[in-house]
Amino acid sequence: MKKLVLGLISLILIIGCSRKVTDEEFPKNPHIKGEVVSINEQIEGLYIEGEIEEETLYDKAHIRIDNETVIYIFEDGRGEIGVFSMIEEGDQAKVWFIGPVAESYPVQATAGKMFVYKD
Repeated sequence: MKKLVLGLISLILIIGCSRKVTDEEFPKNPHIKGEVVSINEQIEGLYIEGEIEEETLYDKAHIRIDNETVIYIFEDGRGEIGVFSMIEEGDQAKVWFIGPVAESYPVQATAGKMFVYKD
């Protein structure tokens, strides 16, 4: 009986975590929006360049990805949870920071949530 309950809970979690999302389901104001210019795989870091717009605060950022970062990979307008290794130079991204932000230029921060657009 215990195995059946644990199996059902695992199945529910797998189905729930694999749900596709749209970017309209999340806050509209990322800290930065732009192109992934370079990737540092050794430290799981990214350099992103964009433009300061009405909805963003920064135009350039060194972004660190950690185990708390939630990455969504969008293709054809639908997103699925992704991982750092799926990000490529040239992808477009929106990033929301968590924790302290080093106000150098470019800014340095850890991503709490990141949308990566493959379209």
